[in-house]
Amino acid sequence: MEDNICTSCGTFIPDKDIGCPVKCRDPRCSAYNKPPLIDISRTHIICLLGAPQSGKSLQCDKLVARYGYCLLTAEEVLYAEVKEGGQSKRARCVADVIQRGDRVPDQIVVNLIKEAIIRESPTTNGFIIKGYPKDKKQALIFERTIAPICAFIYLESLPDILAARLRQTYYFDPELTEEQKEEVIMRKLAKFTWDVNMLMRVYPKKARRINTNKPINEVFDDITYFLDPIAMPGGK
Repeated sequence: MEDNICTSCGTFIPDKDIGCPVKCRDPRCSAYNKPPLIDISRTHIICLLGAPQSGKSLQCDKLVARYGYCLLTAEEVLYAEVKEGGQSKRARCVADVIQRGDRVPDQIVVNLIKEAIIRESPTTNGFIIKGYPKDKKQALIFERTIAPICAFIYLESLPDILAARLRQTYYFDPELTEEQKEEVIMRKLAKFTWDVNMLMRVYPKKARRINTNKPINEVFDDITYFLDPIAMPGGK
């Protein structure tokens, strides 16, 4: 069968319904037969999610220092592809999409993350993926393409606090009125909250909500209380 095409329905696997390939169960389907890219019992994959201005960067830096993991972000691998990919078809595609302000196709993003993981795997025992996957479709594509994600950390903040931070840092079209700017913020936060809640429902045992309305070190303690058994099973 052709790579990434489901024999039963002929659909490109990453674009299939969220319930697939569970529904077809075809033994020839590459979603079943393709082994994980890495052994997650040795190389862990941790995803840290949070709305804009929720403190992801700070907590990621602290986690990298604690566990010695490699930090990856979707934005960095995309811009690296544009910068280093030259005139390749994929690099031109990514550059065009970014220039238009559109969303880069999920499979391209995941493939770039996969290549970064392959490069860095010999020198690290784990990865922190900051801000990705953002929704359940991206998560399933990630796991089918790379390997199962060991844990999801969601930095949860009060909407009013996030909205106040976004008002100070978000770039708005200068022609928007204050009321329109407020609508942009509310839509952005509502979409993020909906997507991450659906993602958490798909992975109830691997996901943990962390309340960020407390001192930074206490937030970090809550994160490591959940992650230490995964990242440091021997108590080292």
